[in-house]
Amino acid sequence: MTDEDVVDGDWAHASGATGFDHTTMTIPDDVVEQAERCLRDIGTALAEAERAFADVVRVRYLLPGRSVRAESG
Repeated sequence: MTDEDVVDGDWAHASGATGFDHTTMTIPDDVVEQAERCLRDIGTALAEAERAFADVVRVRYLLPGRSVRAESG
């Protein structure tokens, strides 16, 4: 769990997942790699909170506009 992750009774809240690799201190250029990294980090946080993706009831994604995504390849 990170500073952005909180367990409150039956609820676990996670935020701030970005796809940043804290081991290498880099973020991949490829958006698919970023998404995969983000989901791995969320999975790790869930496991540490004794939860799983099957327990997730809501997610919120914030994505850049098309022009930003087009620039990144």
